[in-house]
Formats: sequence, structure tokens, C-alpha cells
Amino acid sequence: WQLDLSSGTAQQLTTTDAVNVEPRYSPDGKRLAYVSTAGSGHFNLFVAPIETNKLGAARAVVAPHESKIARYYYSKHDHTINPSWTPDGKRLVFVSNREIAYGSGDLCNAAVEGANELECFVHEETSWRARPEVAPDGRRVLYSSYQGRQWQQLWLTTLAGDAQLPLTFGEFDATQARWSPDGRRIAY
Repeated sequence: WQLDLSSGTAQQLTTTDAVNVEPRYSPDGKRLAYVSTAGSGHFNLFVAPIETNKLGAARAVVAPHESKIARYYYSKHDHTINPSWTPDGKRLVFVSNREIAYGSGDLCNAAVEGANELECFVHEETSWRARPEVAPDGRRVLYSSYQGRQWQQLWLTTLAGDAQLPLTFGEFDATQARWSPDGRRIAY
């Protein structure tokens, strides 16, 4: 659904039997990235143009893939979840469990218009709450991780996975982080 804040009018954007979650507007507001079970029945990342109060034809950003390794508790079908746009609108950052035996996956990115090739830059057992978020300047990626701890905390890295830095510490979960438009503050 899409809500027009000025009028309060809500418009349904998807009308399929698929599960459609985690919508994210592109920086220019002309496309929507979202996670859907459309086509395969498994969570995958799609992008669709936003046309007059509806979505245009959706396209999978990463092609469906079956893992060649045995998994402990996830299905053999890979998933891609938690999308975040780069500021130029050319790439999406997300979590994927491609060829990972346990955990929800690595932090990865892929070109929106491309050959469905993903590049992973943080390799760890993430959780579905990792939710990577690219900074407005495009230089940093904020995400939630429990890296060997009991609690989810906020971490910072680059799109190359350099200098992973913890930002919060404590016996509590810090999740769902988002940058302020100027990139100077974080809400979580």
C-alpha cells in the first residue's frame, strides 16, 4: 500500500497472492524495491516502477537460486531480504543467504539494472533484523548485528566491508536503524 500524507488516501500497489514486504522507495521516488514470494514462493528482491498510483512490471534483482549446500533450518532456496538503495539509485544493499548453511546471510549488493550478480561484503551469521541502511553520502552502511554477542547492536562499515565498527553496546537490542537525511544522526 501507499499512503498520500497530504490527503490521507491509501492506494493498494500489489494485488497478487504473494507475500510482499519491506518496501523501499528509490532516492528519486520513481521505483520501489521490495521483498516478495512472487514466482518462486520464496523471499526474493524485486524492483518495479511507480506509475500513477500503481506499480509497473516488477523485475527480480537477483535471480532465484537453489543452494548446493545442506542447510540446517532454512530451505534450499536462497532468499534476499532487507533492501536499501544506494543514494545514486543504481544499486541495492540487502541480506542474502546464498550458499550459507546457517544464518540469514551476508550483507550483499547488486546493480538494479544488471546481470543479477550479487557481491557480498560482510560475511557473518546475520539475522533477519540486520536491515542494512546506506548513508546519504553513500560511503557508509549501517546495520544491526549480534557478532558473537547475546544482543543485536548497531554496526558501521563501508560498501567494501572495511573497518566494521560497533556503534552501540549494552544488554538490549538496537535494531531498525535509519539515517537522518543529512547523515549526521541515526534513529533506531
